[in-house]
Amino acid sequence: SAQHFLLQLASWAESYRRRRSFVLLLIDDLGLVAGAGTDARHDLLSLLVHGPGRGIWPLVTVNADRAAGMLDWLDHFHTRIFGRTGQPALVEALAGTPGGDLDQLLPGVQYALQRPHGWLRFWIPAISQERSES
Repeated sequence: SAQHFLLQLASWAESYRRRRSFVLLLIDDLGLVAGAGTDARHDLLSLLVHGPGRGIWPLVTVNADRAAGMLDWLDHFHTRIFGRTGQPALVEALAGTPGGDLDQLLPGVQYALQRPHGWLRFWIPAISQERSES
């Protein structure tokens, strides 16, 4: 189960001693995990706070409709990438600055990263289904 995996990963992080390995912890919808049992939430919080220093890098997605209720969890993430949202107040709450025209991003392919001097937009490149023959 996911809760057991978080426990094992937190234990691994506790015993981490400058290994050359690292882990990317991918969580699709942080709200689902943050709503889990007390032990799982504790292990996840420990991974968010101490994981990067021990070789565990969390990458999470958050449902925009539930993000406002998760600000305590999101405070542990310093880099935030935004997709299209029609909720300027939410973007301002999460980014600390107005989101400008993030409602103009193309859904699923265009994203924005907050930088000190404004927003950096980028695209996810299309993956061609056809292979070129040499």
